[in-house]
Amino acid sequence: MSEIKQIILIHPKKFVCKSFEAFAKQMGFAVYTIESPVEFAYLVDELCPQLLLVHEDLLVNQGEAYFIEIAGVSFSGFKQVLIRSQKSSREAKISDKFPLFLDEPYDLGELDKILASLLAEHH
Repeated sequence: MSEIKQIILIHPKKFVCKSFEAFAKQMGFAVYTIESPVEFAYLVDELCPQLLLVHEDLLVNQGEAYFIEIAGVSFSGFKQVLIRSQKSSREAKISDKFPLFLDEPYDLGELDKILASLLAEHH
């Protein structure tokens, strides 16, 4: 299993981004957070994350932008993880594009174990 060094989180709520970032940094992970799936491909190529987590609420309205961006990424050594909300409709057209899921709510205190298990899945 690879070690997690860099994570990118795309989430619509600034509070969640800041909380995730704080917990992840305490656990030794470098985290970059953004609140929109627009113009992020260069970040993936520059930061070379092991995990790219994206919240499904963004994909309902901005899914086309996300998939255009992800198609432009050159770096291939990362796993995409869909964060599914409690009120999720589990839209098949979105879920089918992601092999890995993280369901809300999740325990930030267990973040290191959660991320390690995601990284270990689907080698």
